[in-house]
Amino acid sequence: MRFVLFTLVIIAWNVQANSSKSFLVGYLDHPHIVEYYLPIIEQAYSDIGQDIELIAVGSKRGMTMLNQGLIDADATRFESTAAQFKNVMIVPPPLVEAYFDLYCVQQTVCDSSVLNDPEQTLATYYGQLDVIHARYPEIKAELFTLDSMSQVQRLLMQGRLSYALLPSDALTRQEYPEFSYYTVGRESTYHVIHKKHAHLVDALSKALAQRIEQARASQ
Repeated sequence: MRFVLFTLVIIAWNVQANSSKSFLVGYLDHPHIVEYYLPIIEQAYSDIGQDIELIAVGSKRGMTMLNQGLIDADATRFESTAAQFKNVMIVPPPLVEAYFDLYCVQQTVCDSSVLNDPEQTLATYYGQLDVIHARYPEIKAELFTLDSMSQVQRLLMQGRLSYALLPSDALTRQEYPEFSYYTVGRESTYHVIHKKHAHLVDALSKALAQRIEQARASQ
């Protein structure tokens, strides 16, 4: 009898814990994501009556966590990145059209010849390595991976690197005018969500569209 009662208590506790579980939204700890995109996403969820908790995640680890259902959504990801995970859904509209850029320090060659030169080394970060291999298999330069985008940018600023292959947008280019840029490709980024929350997509999509429009109008 005691065992039965103990089991019922544990079951009740688990149900209560699951019902009060936070809706976790992962994000990459990058200034533009934190300052510009997170407020849009927080407001959109608020508009549909969904409370969320933001959690900083790594680039690759965050998508793995989302695919496994350990978090519920991720702030913004490339469309091609999201497509690699079967349990991840894109929420339209796109947040921004992003560039995939070759960053070059000043007074260096900054064109496709750098990408095609096996003697050159391009820095990037771990979360982008799979994307580069999948989308740009023709690149012959050696790829050198670091832990984060901010680390790559910092080493470029210090003159310890000459080239990097990174995602960027118009805001990034304005923030780092000391670099030259060669655009390797363009791709939209989207808010993404675990498929178990598919019922939220239509309402969230409408809320995001309104908040994106308001954010652009206020710039």
